[in-house]
Amino acid sequence: MAYSSFITKRSEVFRYQFRVTTPSGEMRQFFDPYSFLPTLGPQDLYLFNEGNEHRVHEKLGAHLRTVIG
Repeated sequence: MAYSSFITKRSEVFRYQFRVTTPSGEMRQFFDPYSFLPTLGPQDLYLFNEGNEHRVHEKLGAHLRTVIG
């Protein structure tokens, strides 16, 4: 299943949730992980671009995190 949407009155990234109903009728609601901005800071980007970020594996890729509660 694919989805896409364009919201004309929003110009910035914002948190949103999906509400889905499973084939068994159960309704579930959850935040889309892609609705959050990247959590890399300017120093992280500087060191990465310079080639001196030696712990980049901790910052890129899929990691369980709590963002904005």
